[in-house]
Amino acid sequence: MTEIFTDTGSRQLTQMFLAIIFFHTSEYILARAIHGPSRVTLSSLLITKHYAFAMLVSILEYLTEITLFPSLKQHWWISNFGLVMILLGEVLRKTAIITAGRSFTHLIKIRHEEHHRLVTRGVYRIVRHPSYSGFLVWSVGTQVMLCNPVSVVAFAVVVWKFFADRIPYEEHYLKQFFGRQYVEYAQRVHSGVPFREDDLELPADGSTPVSGGIVALGKFDALHVGHRELAIQASRVGTPYLLSFVGMAEVFGWEPRAPIVAKCDRKRVLTSWDSYCGNKAPVEYEIEFASVRHLTPRQFVEKLSKELRVCGVVAGENYRFGYKASGDASELVRLCEEYGIGAYIITSVMDKKQDSEKRDSGDSKDRGQVSSTRVRQALAAGDMSYVSELLGRAHRLILQVNNTGDMQSGRRISVPRSSVLNLPPGNGVYKACLVLADDEPSVPCSVVVDSSYIHVETEELLLCNSDLAREFLSVEFG
Repeated sequence: MTEIFTDTGSRQLTQMFLAIIFFHTSEYILARAIHGPSRVTLSSLLITKHYAFAMLVSILEYLTEITLFPSLKQHWWISNFGLVMILLGEVLRKTAIITAGRSFTHLIKIRHEEHHRLVTRGVYRIVRHPSYSGFLVWSVGTQVMLCNPVSVVAFAVVVWKFFADRIPYEEHYLKQFFGRQYVEYAQRVHSGVPFREDDLELPADGSTPVSGGIVALGKFDALHVGHRELAIQASRVGTPYLLSFVGMAEVFGWEPRAPIVAKCDRKRVLTSWDSYCGNKAPVEYEIEFASVRHLTPRQFVEKLSKELRVCGVVAGENYRFGYKASGDASELVRLCEEYGIGAYIITSVMDKKQDSEKRDSGDSKDRGQVSSTRVRQALAAGDMSYVSELLGRAHRLILQVNNTGDMQSGRRISVPRSSVLNLPPGNGVYKACLVLADDEPSVPCSVVVDSSYIHVETEELLLCNSDLAREFLSVEFG
């Protein structure tokens, strides 16, 4: 053990601890300087249980190897190269944070704020996620500097996987916030995480993503069995799409409300319809409601034909469209015929629950059909079997988990309602649920919903196999 106190051991360990202290202290100081003390917690130190464990393992590897193989630590050119990596990683990450300013946060933003801007200047002209690149270089550099062969590989793999998994989540919301502007930026600039393919594409030749397809028309809030039936009909005619209108609440001044299906979970739901749609899972295409609000029925169909270039539309028998909902299904058929595109009207999927006629949805157009309004009412009542019947699947709740929060333990996680990405059921206790995380096996759990938190409790350790990337948990209600 005397090798630890040699010049080699003292220098390398001192450099390691100074690098760690400077990195985390500067992260916290920058966060306070940019966002203000009231909006910054100790979580900005970025010290999680998994991170601390990884660093401890790397120190144990170093102590073991310097004791048994002291010559391994004498490769000074390797150690100095690691020190250079640490410095470069620090400079790259801190430059990224300072350049982004208030647009930089340690947690993924799921709601667009007024000060949130798409930053493409400075280091962001070279890579899209320079802070991730900087941390990857810095973390691997700490192990190269220690001449830790095992930890070099382990840190590179784990940190790479963390960012490779995190980037799709983040870019899902960036596309929602900045639309085409972000997609074009992403096509020009690499993510900054090597060996990761980008799947952001823009259509060519003036076409649109739905060109030549069959679009289902409706308000696809719940993605319930009625919506699925629209997709099934579209798939029988051609390539199915859902044409969703976003921003209605802002246009009409409605109170914001949580979606029934989380934004990041909608693709999974649509993919699950694959077997119903002849192995052609529908793709969702979003249009800003403000851009079509004032269109007459004729102008709307003209947009579908000439601008979006669709081959056909599918709608329910109660579908209304055009300014002030002045067009109905029969007019849709007439106008589509005039513009040379197919129109397919299907009968509504009725609510089969025997006491459904006793439920007052408050919707004047409700004739007993399955609707998103009914789903919301069933969720509020905590009737999860009824919710599953309306959705055609178990309701899945997406929770954004802060692993450094005080509310988390191995068998219980309490997530504030502000960190829930979609609509939870009404207050109560729910048994026979499942908690899912990434590709790990589902774990049976119970869920307690109250006015402030969603509490997930299980007999098994929820986080025993987790890595640094755990940020989202899914709960399915039985």
